Amino acid sequence: MSFEFFAQAVGFLAFTIGVCGYQFKDQKKLFTTWVIADSIWTIHYILIAATTPALAVSIAAVRTLLVVFVFPQYKTQLIALAMACITLLCLLGEDGHIGSYLPILSALCYSLATYYNESYYKSRFFAGTGKIIWIAIGVYFVSYAEITASLVGLTSILIGVYRHQFHKASPQ
Repeated sequence: MSFEFFAQAVGFLAFTIGVCGYQFKDQKKLFTTWVIADSIWTIHYILIAATTPALAVSIAAVRTLLVVFVFPQYKTQLIALAMACITLLCLLGEDGHIGSYLPILSALCYSLATYYNESYYKSRFFAGTGKIIWIAIGVYFVSYAEITASLVGLTSILIGVYRHQFHKASPQ
């Protein structure tokens, strides 16, 4: 097995965990899968030498963990701090190309999804917008796992919302 294959396989593992999360109606289960998947995505981006996305996703994992599970009373301050860190990281990025700045937009979307973690529709809307941005990041950094994961993740969000809204699926 080649190193590149292994790196992409790690990305697909993160993808699998992340996609499953959107099928939970329970918000805590969704955000638990986000923390786990983002931790694995960090490893994937380190393996493919995409430093900016690796650091941005690791900050996002910590942000989600702290905001949803540890210090929800400080969510505004924690989200602002995470956004500042990701913005600074991207502005100081090593290559100066547009792809290095895309995590700022994604961080904004996922920060809003995390901020509204108790609102089913708002969190899914902002997560879906973030998925669209991560498709562009995947294209820029040539991460087949990210492109696939974000496309399927966006589809999973739509399917989950449809299931939970129109079929009144019971909470899982």
